[in-house]
Amino acid sequence: MFWVKAVLFEFLKNSLDQIVCKKQLEDKKQSPHLPINRDDIDDDGWRKP
Repeated sequence: MFWVKAVLFEFLKNSLDQIVCKKQLEDKKQSPHLPINRDDIDDDGWRKP
């Protein structure tokens, strides 16, 4: 019986990983990063106050 539990556990874990990955991809699609205005950034790469 142990191997059945192990296989089931792996299957559930993989399914969860796939769901999480899909969710993250959808979130990325829905919220594209705003283009950064170069004028707002100083030479060191920090945002100007």
